[in-house]
Amino acid sequence: QTCALPIWLARVQIPLRSYRLWAALFTRLTRKDRRRIVLRIGAMARRPVFSILASVRSPADGARLIAQLEGQLYREWELCLALAPSLAPEFASAPRVTCVPVAEGASEAAMLNAALGVAKGDFVMHLPGDRRLAPHALYVFAEYARETPEPSLLYADEARPEPYFKPDW
Repeated sequence: QTCALPIWLARVQIPLRSYRLWAALFTRLTRKDRRRIVLRIGAMARRPVFSILASVRSPADGARLIAQLEGQLYREWELCLALAPSLAPEFASAPRVTCVPVAEGASEAAMLNAALGVAKGDFVMHLPGDRRLAPHALYVFAEYARETPEPSLLYADEARPEPYFKPDW
């Protein structure tokens, strides 16, 4: 069984059992990779904006999430952050972050719906607090969005801690 895995220059077919190879090829960036990605981003005529929906229940979770997004090579994003009113002052001055106060004890669904209400990007994505994005993750999404006229859905595989490859649709 094989899976087509996206990279910025090509598609590579590898056996699913070769997770270490997959991780080595697609999760680590060299300086040359980073420079190449930054140049490709600079050459993009259209740069979609990603609205990232998240809910946080502690200042540490919010700070970790913001730091992760600030480490993205692709900078066209906004964070729509649903949180308790007591946490809003912690993040109100963060650039590209819109805080949406919700009632204490609100459900995850209610929090994400509140965050969705302020999203302004071309694409919306949910980033659970326990997930991490590779520094080039949003770039890969932007490339696919650029290559595909009016995509309805962009999705990604994930590792938790073993790979979870989603099927082609």
